[in-house]
Amino acid sequence: MRLLKAILFIILLAAVAVSLWYYRPWSPYSPSNFAELERPELLTFNFTHMADLVPARDLVASTRPRSLSTVMQAPLENLSYEFDGESKTLKTFIQESSTLSLLVIKDGDIHYEDYFQGTDANSLYTSWSMAKSVVATLIAKAVKEGAIESWSDPVAKYAPQYANSDFGETTIGGLMAMASGIEFDENYASSTSDIRPFFFGAFIRQKDPDSLLLKFERTRPEMNDFHYISPNSHVLSAVLRGVY
Repeated sequence: MRLLKAILFIILLAAVAVSLWYYRPWSPYSPSNFAELERPELLTFNFTHMADLVPARDLVASTRPRSLSTVMQAPLENLSYEFDGESKTLKTFIQESSTLSLLVIKDGDIHYEDYFQGTDANSLYTSWSMAKSVVATLIAKAVKEGAIESWSDPVAKYAPQYANSDFGETTIGGLMAMASGIEFDENYASSTSDIRPFFFGAFIRQKDPDSLLLKFERTRPEMNDFHYISPNSHVLSAVLRGVY
């Protein structure tokens, strides 16, 4: 009987420990919050309240903001296009892609602006891979200014934290082309992908993202094939941190 009670007590302690780890009442961020990110019924709310789910940092607003004039034109929803032999409208695309907003800017003027699924102009959207374009633009600027000497330079030349790793030996150009040859599974729907533990380590465990990428290896030559993975852009951001 005593042995049974001891076993039950140990099981209870383990359950309490796991619950505390999962819900983390002492922290605003927890694995339980992280698990909510991809629930279909919560996607719109989560992607417009991301700072409530994972650590975030406020950006200081520009002291010289550029204003955009509004030149509103006729609604665009009825514009049509051909896809797989079928005629579709922009309205259909917005519905099928779960688009939250559409903004059309031309020559510094807003020509169309609309919001969907309960969002509005004050909603804070998660930009996700828009950051890749910003990072790539800054890398090109650094090359033009000479802060980066050559597209053929290895990452570790500017980001020494990647020394002695395959990412560190990858060229700036290879990363920019999304052809680093590094094996990384970014299938968000897979429970065994590399992106899930990477996000968990960076967001919940507060690990340095650079250190989390050191273990990944090249499985094919650079520029051999196009393989779109977010770590390529993160490593480029480390290069920018090193040159500026």
